[in-house]
Amino acid sequence: MLPRFPSFTELCFSQWILYELSVNPRLQQDLRGEISVVGDPLFDDLNRKFPLLDAVLKETLRMHPPISENHHVVRDSIPASIAKLIYNMTVVEI
Repeated sequence: MLPRFPSFTELCFSQWILYELSVNPRLQQDLRGEISVVGDPLFDDLNRKFPLLDAVLKETLRMHPPISENHHVVRDSIPASIAKLIYNMTVVEI
């Protein structure tokens, strides 16, 4: 079986989790305490046995949705008339 490499979305999500934990040392310490108690849980046990981990994952997804961000900068704006853009459209299409 070939190894599975993480996608761009998974990598971005992981980076945001690490960032949030680095700026919240108290949360990092509490999370380490929660995770170090249990050995190797099953996937289904993660929500029940690790409520803080579950909360960190959900809050990270809420604060930093896993979408590609557009970091392009616009140099010049181009004026566009709305009337020209919807000239051939009917009211139903709008």
